[in-house]
Amino acid sequence: FPTAELPSPLADFVGAAAKARQVPEDYVATSLLGVLGLASQDSHRVYLKEDWSPEGLNLYVMTGMESGTNKSSVLDMLMVPVREYETQLRIEHQEAVNQDKVERMEAEGAKSNAERAFKNTKCDVPEGSRERAMQAVERLSRKRVCLPELITNYATPEAIGEMLHQQGGRLGVVTSEGDEVISY
Repeated sequence: FPTAELPSPLADFVGAAAKARQVPEDYVATSLLGVLGLASQDSHRVYLKEDWSPEGLNLYVMTGMESGTNKSSVLDMLMVPVREYETQLRIEHQEAVNQDKVERMEAEGAKSNAERAFKNTKCDVPEGSRERAMQAVERLSRKRVCLPELITNYATPEAIGEMLHQQGGRLGVVTSEGDEVISY
């Protein structure tokens, strides 16, 4: 790995971390690039073609080393700031998640009540009011606010797809063991 081509603070970090963990610099540098890619996910958008929707930038990294070569300690060290940031985001979003749960429960109740009322009514209902009421309740019941989840260490392909959707396309699958990346 061309460590010298990294900005000097990163190059210095890679050299020091590799020495401290007794691993090759290329393992630290490649893993660091993956973590930096995770940190900058969705910070920029590019148009691959003029008439296409913009796409977020992503970096996919996979490194490999034999068992017992300190892979886990390097990843654990690199992931500390990401985990701290994720914890901070989760704390900041907890109230919104709780509020969303209450609103969705209320919307489900209102939906059930509206359905019963419209089914049992014997009088004329103003044109369009049933549809508008049901649409409003449907929109509210579909709204989902999830706690931020920046990283996972294993999941099925379907679960990763759902997590990417919930997280707005931002997710890192990070593990020191390759067989854990995708579970079937």
